[in-house]
Order: sequence, then C-alpha cells, then structure tokens
Amino acid sequence: MNFLHVRYRFDEPTLYGLELKDLPNGPGSTEARARLLSEAVQITPALFPELANHLRDLSTTMFLPEEIDCFVTAQPEMQAFCITHSRRGCERYSVVLSSGLIERLEPEEIRFVIGHEVGHFLCEHWRYPRPDRESGLGQNLAALRLSRAAEISADRIGMVACGSLNSACAAMIKIAAGCGSPHLRPDVPSLLHQFRQLSLQEKGITDGIWMTHPIIPLRIRAILRFESVYRKITQGSDSWHDELQDVDKSIESDFDSSTGQALQHMSNQQLESVRCWGLVYLFCADGVISKTEQRLMEETLGPERSGKVLKFLRNQSGSPVDAVTRKLSDAAAEARHSPFDKRKNLVTEFNELVEQAGIVDAPIESALCELRRMLLDEQ
Repeated sequence: MNFLHVRYRFDEPTLYGLELKDLPNGPGSTEARARLLSEAVQITPALFPELANHLRDLSTTMFLPEEIDCFVTAQPEMQAFCITHSRRGCERYSVVLSSGLIERLEPEEIRFVIGHEVGHFLCEHWRYPRPDRESGLGQNLAALRLSRAAEISADRIGMVACGSLNSACAAMIKIAAGCGSPHLRPDVPSLLHQFRQLSLQEKGITDGIWMTHPIIPLRIRAILRFESVYRKITQGSDSWHDELQDVDKSIESDFDSSTGQALQHMSNQQLESVRCWGLVYLFCADGVISKTEQRLMEETLGPERSGKVLKFLRNQSGSPVDAVTRKLSDAAAEARHSPFDKRKNLVTEFNELVEQAGIVDAPIESALCELRRMLLDEQ
C-alpha cells in the first residue's frame, strides 16, 4: 500500500505557497539515536515482552522494509513523537513513546500512535516549514494550516497500522483526556456531540487557526469519514479515489465550521486586497487609466472603493504606477499563502474581465503575466 496515495489532499506545501526545507545532510544527526540509547529504553521482547509481542507484525502490516525502532521515555504525560536521523548513510527514524502513554493505552491503541508517528516520517513532514510568527501573518497561518493537514494524513496511516477504527478513536480520546480505564470510556458519539456544540451553538473557536493540531473531535470525524475509503482499499476496490476527494472536502469544511470560518474570512480579505490592486495595476499598465477603465473599476470595486483608489493615485508625488505596484506586491505577498484554487480563480477573473472589456493589449498582457507570477509562480 502506498500511503502517499491516501494522504490528505490539503497536506501539500505548494497549495499554500510553501516549500519543503532543503536538508542536504539528511533529516538529522547520527547522534540522535545514540541519545535515545543512552536516555530511553528500547522496546524489545526482553524488556517489554507483552508490548513487543503485540507490535511484532506492525512493520508487515504497514508494508515497511524493516522493523520499527521504538523507545519508551520516563514522562507522565501521554506523548509520542518521531525523531528523524541518519543511520548508515540513510534516512532513518525512531518513535518515542512516553511511559504515561504506555500505561494508559491498550496495545492496539499504541499501534495507532506508532503508525501515526511513522506516518509523519513517510510523508516527510519533518521537512515542512515550521510555524513562525516572525515570518509574516500569511506565511505563519499557511504553515499552521499545513501542520494541521499533516496530522490528518498521519491519523490515516495510524489507522492502517492498528486496523481498527475503534482503537484509533479510543487512542485520540484518551490522549485528549489524559487518562484511560477505569476512569474514561472512549464513547465516540459523545465526543462528536462536543463538535456539534462547538460548530452550531458556540459558532466555533477562532483560536483554532493558530493551532498546530486539529481539535480531537475534528480528527475523529476525519478518521470516521476515511474509514469507508480504507475498507474499499483493503477489499481491492478501485472505486475509492473519487470518494476520497469528497471526504477531504468535507474535512476541510468541518475545520472551517469549527473555527467560525475565521480562516476563510481572513483569506477572503487578503484576496480582496489583491483583487483591488490587481485591477488597478492592469488598468494603469499603459501609464494612464482611461474613462472606460475608470468606469470598469467603479463597476467592479464599487463607487466608494473606486473613489478612494483614484484619490490615492492623484495624491502620489511620484509615479502612480510605482505606488500601485508596491501596494499590489504587499497584498500578493500575503495572499500567496491563501489556498491555490482561490488564487487561481482570481487570476481567471482578471483574464475574463479584460477580455470581456476588449482592452487587451501588449501592456495589459504583460501585466497579466506578472499577476500570474505573483499569485501562482507562473511565468
């Protein structure tokens, strides 16, 4: 099974104008695993006989060429992570589980967690740019959105590892609550009720756009949606591709509703700014905005905004074209991290407008090419 075929559609850096980090020396130092050998305890049949027995076929289940390298570290919180490193000149990884997680999760639930962490390695999530508020609002939000998308892909791989929807959901619920049996019964309908309250009654939580992980109710809804696709794959059916696309769209819609559409509103504002200054950039491409172009600007932007733009141009002491170019460049730099399909639709709108208006000429053609470069990285 090729896990990259079932990764979440929005788990793709280029959709947000981001690039994978270039790591010429590999994913990490050769000392990373040495530190684990010195500071943690490796899961082996001798040291963890029962757990090792439950994990013995995990690499086969996940179609991996070698055994998964797992360690346990003394930590009361329920945590897990994957450390990437170089080993014998190749990219390798080790999965680290906290003792708190080992004590509270059932073996099948631990398989989900390990599969999830291995999924991050297989999808090369360790090469993704990290969220950083100093990088600018647009880029930071894009990196956070990509980070959340990566979790959805990793959850799918985790479910393949444990082969059980119930175990996958139970693991996530226990980790969210920080406890297991006998205190907690991981009842999925009850947790989904929380999501409905959040989306319908509380109108979402806007802070969700600043999180690196999707909220647990959303992740459970996502894995529930994916389950039918997974079953078709395991049964050898070829009819799952279209269904997977529909599933991915529904998951994205769930996230928007859980945050009160906050990210969508912000993205729309950024794109609207590009739309405004992109149109002005086109209309003044030949150095002057004609009466026809002023009328088109008023029809497209509205009288109030169009009037403000014309006033802005009249008040420029230097070249109005240079001022518009600066405005457009600033707006495009932020909008470049909006969803690719929305940026593409905006470029299409620019093309259709000038064609319908019959104002296509060499300067405008050149300006359209520049807009495509700014928004889509196309020459």
